Amino acid sequence: MEPQQEEGSNNLTVGFTDEDAQTSHVFSQLQAYCLDLLEISKNSSKHSSSLSSLLQLLQIAPSHSLQPFFDYTLFPLLLLLDAAVENRSSVKESVMNKVSDRVAEDVLKCLEELLSKCQLGSVDQMVVVLKKLTYAALLSPSEASEEFREGVIKSFRAMLLSLHPCFDSSCFCKQVLGLPELLEHRNLRTPVTGASVSGECLVTFLQSQKASAAVGQWLSLLLKAADTEAARGHRGSGKLRIEAFLTLRILVAKVGTADALAFFLPGVVSQFAKVLHVSKTMISGAAGSVEAIDQAIRGLAEYLMIVLEDDANLSGLNMSKNVISGIDLKNYESMHSIMEELRQLPIKAQGQSKTVEEDTSGQLVKTVTPKSEFKEQRSTDSVKGMGSLHVDRSKDWIEKTSGHVNKLLCATFPHICAHPARKVRGGFLAAIRGLLSKCSYTLKDSRLMLLECLCVLVVDDYEDISAAAQEFLEYLFSPKGKHHMKLDILDVFNRLIEKLPKVVLGNEDSLALSHAQQLLVVIYYSGPQFMLDQLQSPVCAYIPNIYNI
Repeated sequence: MEPQQEEGSNNLTVGFTDEDAQTSHVFSQLQAYCLDLLEISKNSSKHSSSLSSLLQLLQIAPSHSLQPFFDYTLFPLLLLLDAAVENRSSVKESVMNKVSDRVAEDVLKCLEELLSKCQLGSVDQMVVVLKKLTYAALLSPSEASEEFREGVIKSFRAMLLSLHPCFDSSCFCKQVLGLPELLEHRNLRTPVTGASVSGECLVTFLQSQKASAAVGQWLSLLLKAADTEAARGHRGSGKLRIEAFLTLRILVAKVGTADALAFFLPGVVSQFAKVLHVSKTMISGAAGSVEAIDQAIRGLAEYLMIVLEDDANLSGLNMSKNVISGIDLKNYESMHSIMEELRQLPIKAQGQSKTVEEDTSGQLVKTVTPKSEFKEQRSTDSVKGMGSLHVDRSKDWIEKTSGHVNKLLCATFPHICAHPARKVRGGFLAAIRGLLSKCSYTLKDSRLMLLECLCVLVVDDYEDISAAAQEFLEYLFSPKGKHHMKLDILDVFNRLIEKLPKVVLGNEDSLALSHAQQLLVVIYYSGPQFMLDQLQSPVCAYIPNIYNI
C-alpha cells in the first residue's frame, strides 16, 4: 500500500479521539476510494489499489463510523459485483470490459466486511443485496474461481448476521433464537450487536411468505454448492463446502420458525442424508471433510429441531403442553471406572475400529427419499399461481413426514457412531441430545435408534464425549426424565437381546463388541430393579429360546 494511505490508516486508529472528527475522516477516505471504484466499474482494465485500501479501512474503522455511509459504500461495490457476474455468465460469448478475478474477489471481501460492520436500512435494500448475491451464487466452478464463490457465500452469511430484532417487544422476531442452537462459537465471527436500525423488521420479513421463495432458493443454492464440491473429488474445496453448510445453518436459525421452513424440509433433509451416506466411504477430498460432515450433522438436527419441535406442533399432535415438556439437563456424578471397563473390552481382530450395525442396502437410492415421497398438504391459500410455499402441519403431515425422516435417520445415523473422527462423533452427540430434547414425540419412531447410538457414545474412547453422553443418559434414567424414555429403554433392551445371537455368531468381532457394550450400558444404567423385572417377565422365557436351549 502507498505510504500516504498507511499514514492515513494509522491516524484513524491513534489520531482521532473525537467521534465526529473520526467519522469525518472515515468519509473523506471512503469518498476517494468509492470514486475510484466507480471509475473501475466503467473501465475494469484500470489497475488500482483502492480495493485493498478500502478493505483495510473497513477492517479497522468502527461500525458507528461506517454505518452513516453504508449506502454510499455499498453502491460501487454492487456495481462491480454486477459487472463481475455478467462477465462470467456462460451466456456471454465475448466481453469487452472484463473484471479480473482479483478485482472480483476483492470486491466480495470488501462487501463481506461492510455487511459484517453495518446493518441494512430497509427491506428494499435487503432485497437488492439478495438479488445481487443470488446471481453471483448461480455461477458454476467453470465460470468463477473458488475464492469468488466462497466470497459470495461469506457475504450472504455476513448479511444474515447483520439482521437484528427490532424494538417492538411484541414482534414475531423475538420468537427465534437467531443463531444455530448447536453452534460451536469458535465457528462464527461475532456479529455486531444492537437493535435493527431500520424502521422495518427485517427478521420478520425473512420469516414471511414474501421471502419464502428467496429462502428456498438460498437453501437450494447452498446445498448445491456443497454437493458440487463433493462431486469434484479431490479438486473440490472442503473449505467452500464447510462455508456453505455453516451459512445454511445461519439462514435456518434466522428464519427460525416451523411455519416458514416446513415446506422445504423434504429437499433439505434428503440432501443432508446424502452427505451422511457418502461419509460412510469417503475419507478424503471435499466429501470426506471432517468439518463438513460435522456441520451437516448439526445442520440436519437443527432443521428438524425447528420444524418437528414438539411444542411447535402441539395442535397437530393433539397433545397439551403439560404432556410435552422440555428436558432440563442436570449434572450427575458419573461412574468412570465402570465405563472404563466397558471401553476396555477385548477384541480379537486387532486394528479394527468399533462399528455398529448399519443398513445393509448401502444404496443411495434407498437412503435419499425423493421429495415426491413427502406428500405435502398445501394450505387453502395456495391456489393462485405457484401457491404459497407453506404446508399445513396437520397430524397426518407430521406422521408421514416423521416416518420418512425416520427412514433416513435409521439408514445414516448408526454408522456415524463408529466414525473415526472425534469431531464427527462430538457433533453427532450434540445432534442426538437436541433431537431427543426437542422432537421426542414427533420423532417417536426414531427414539430407539437414537438411544442405541447414545449407548455407544457412552463408552466412547474420548473422555469428553463419553462424559457428556453419560450425563445425558443419566438424566433420562433419573426421576426427572420423561416417562416414555423408561419404556423405550425396555424396548432397546429387547431389541439388543433379539439381535444378540446374530452378532455373536457373525464374523464381525467389532460389531459384536459394540453390541455387547450397548447391552451392558443399558443393563448398568437401568439398575438391579430393571433386571429383576425382566427376569420375572416373558423376556426371561424368551432368552433361552433364541439360543435354542
